[in-house]
Amino acid sequence: MQHVLRSVTAVVIAFILSMTNTPYVVAGSNTAPCQGSYTNRHSGWSDTGPRQGARALFPAQSLSLCTTIEPWTIAGSFAFVNIEGPNSGSGYNIVQIGVGRCRRPLSSDCDGQMRWYWAWGRDSAGYPCGNVLPMPVSVGLWDGTASYYMVTHSGSHWRGYVDGVEKANVPDWFLSCSWPPARATWFTETWNYGDSLGGSATNKFELRHMQYQATKGGAWTFVNADPSSPCSIRNYETTPPFYCDVYASDEVQTWTDR
Repeated sequence: MQHVLRSVTAVVIAFILSMTNTPYVVAGSNTAPCQGSYTNRHSGWSDTGPRQGARALFPAQSLSLCTTIEPWTIAGSFAFVNIEGPNSGSGYNIVQIGVGRCRRPLSSDCDGQMRWYWAWGRDSAGYPCGNVLPMPVSVGLWDGTASYYMVTHSGSHWRGYVDGVEKANVPDWFLSCSWPPARATWFTETWNYGDSLGGSATNKFELRHMQYQATKGGAWTFVNADPSSPCSIRNYETTPPFYCDVYASDEVQTWTDR
């Protein structure tokens, strides 16, 4: 009887672990218990103008999700380079590539592992465009190295690259029928209050060598940010324990301090 009970208990525990993805959750001083509601946060830098490309170097640094994940929990921690359209209030007008980990029910792309992610979206009610939510799509498992991430307008597509290798693309008319480019941005992002928005207080996440293209196929220009100025991203998170600083003219650091 005891053997049967142990067997049943083992099956139940295995089922719970498979539902919660707990083997992939990275706990640490910069994470906290998950909360029930989805809350989107960003920290980083914005460069205004009809930008045609954005790129940056991200470190060989893992990002952390909140703890105590349940089957219904939505959680995510990412770092992205982006081209955005006019701010409609939804934040849908974007094309982006980056790295991170996420947990979303019934999503094979968000399985709790560190991955490269690509996303694009638009906010338009007019034909032939419709609303497209920019949900991250996995374009490969993260290889654990520091890498350059790039979004650029090339040919008739917007394309996403990791270390010069194209990982995904979308026809430019998918976006241009809804919105024109309005800014280049570089940011870290979270979906849950308990997630890490970047690194930790002792291991900050660095978005380095931030550059943009002002014209299609044009030269790359380094961002010229004032280290004495605050981060400038739209929806910038200013409430502790989330932080973001301009560390150098072409670098910002983001972290969570718990």
